This record gives sequence, C-alpha cells and structure tokens, in this order.
Amino acid sequence: MKTVLFLTGMMLALSCSQKENALLKKAAAIQQESFSVLDNIQATIQSLRKNPALIDSIAKIEREIAKWENEMVDVPVNESTHHQHKHFHSHKVVELTPDQMLSVQQELRQQLTDIQTRLKKLQTGYDKSI
Repeated sequence: MKTVLFLTGMMLALSCSQKENALLKKAAAIQQESFSVLDNIQATIQSLRKNPALIDSIAKIEREIAKWENEMVDVPVNESTHHQHKHFHSHKVVELTPDQMLSVQQELRQQLTDIQTRLKKLQTGYDKSI
C-alpha cells in the first residue's frame, strides 16, 4: 500500500513539475520574442535619429526602454540563452510561480509592443508628440 501511495505521489509530483516546466518554457519563449521586438525597436530608433524634430520623442522612448530593461526578470529556464543577447538588463532572479512568471513576461512583451506601435506612428508621421 505504501508503494502505491509513493508511486501515486511521485506521478502527481512529476505531472505538476511538467506543467510548471511547460509554463516556464512558454515564459522563456515570450522573453525571447521580447528581445526580438527590442531589436526591431532599436533599429527603428536608429533610423528615426536622422530626423532632428524627433529627438525629444526618441529620448522619451529610450527612457522607457531603459526602465523596461531594468524591470526585466530572468526566466529560470532561460538563463543560459539570455546572456547571449546583446541588450543590457538587470539579470534579476525573482521568486515567482510559473504562472506568475508567464504573466510577467507577457506584460513585459506588451510594454515593448506598445512602444513599437508608437515608434511606427512616429515613422509614418501620425503622432510626433510621443
């Protein structure tokens, strides 16, 4: 009877561990997507620097990017891959549940996506007051 309970407990623990690992892998994938978006943002900023009228807008966006980089939280399964990325961020390791880590990475990606959208508006001249 103890063996059956032990095996059941081990299977349950393994099942929970696999779910947690899947969530962390998804969070890591989202973090990598964020880094790709950040690369695109940096490239767009470089092209917009040629327009002197956008200097203030670009400076504001660069401050937001610096804040984003400071808020970046490392995904535990992603620690080996993020160090290869060329952007600086704080390399914070925060104790979060896998669900929380996924939510944090989704929020951080959304922040960059919003910045990217504003940059596209600057590129097309729709909103120069960003």
